[in-house]
Amino acid sequence: FGIPSFQHTRIPPVETITCGSIQDPVAQEWVRFRVEGLAKVIGELRDHARALRSDAAVLFNPAFPRLDNAAAEKSVSPCHFGRQADLFWAENRKFPRIDNGRVIHQVSAFKLGQAAGYGVLSTTWLGIGERDGLPSESRQVELIMAEAAAFGGVAGTNWALRPADRGRAFRVDQESLQKPLAEYFHFMEKHRDIYFKAKTSAQVALLYSSSSLTFNFAESHLAYIGMEQILLQRHIPYDVIFDDDMDSISRYPVLILPRVVCLSDSQIEKIRRFARNGGALFITDDCGECD
Repeated sequence: FGIPSFQHTRIPPVETITCGSIQDPVAQEWVRFRVEGLAKVIGELRDHARALRSDAAVLFNPAFPRLDNAAAEKSVSPCHFGRQADLFWAENRKFPRIDNGRVIHQVSAFKLGQAAGYGVLSTTWLGIGERDGLPSESRQVELIMAEAAAFGGVAGTNWALRPADRGRAFRVDQESLQKPLAEYFHFMEKHRDIYFKAKTSAQVALLYSSSSLTFNFAESHLAYIGMEQILLQRHIPYDVIFDDDMDSISRYPVLILPRVVCLSDSQIEKIRRFARNGGALFITDDCGECD
């Protein structure tokens, strides 16, 4: 830690753990402690629920992913909390659409869920408030259902019945919205053996470096979501792998490292072995700058 003792050490102030770059080792360790602590609590709640009922499904809403440093600000990291429950809401404003040439999507949430082994329910809004965030066209309903089905999410809706405007309930009472919703539910039920047993056939692995995306958020996060945008717009199937699961990279012909500034010696050795065995590496920016 670069200090002789912890006698006078205090919890790091908020501004040191929410900035674009977290370099203080005490602040880094504080973030790790909180992330691991939250995941431990979720795991304890899951174990208690299943002790009461073995087939209980445990669902949490970490409001992830959004455009914030979730690990530093909310102690939320998918490779930690994601292995402690069955289902998670992905609540944000990423209603699927094209906005000024940008792909707005929930694919990130679905891919991270697949990597960690949890199911993702899309809780997404069009606008800031619930009223202006609700769908008004059948095409919008079709998009959110189809996106989840195509990318391994749990096809469904959070806005079919939800309190809004100080207690007034919103419900899908428009036939133009009911029809596509019912059609997709029936389609998924009819083909459940296909969708629920589907396995990825992606040939590209995108590395999700929790350390880089936490301690170098401003730059590494842009590189990560930018690479996802390229892959999606080029229609290239890909899987996300976590930096603590790099033994699995041998399954893929191609590995992408989007500004993964934090790499340990053991991780670098695994990447070297991958390349020596014929794997193709796509590396951007300052990879491996920090150990």
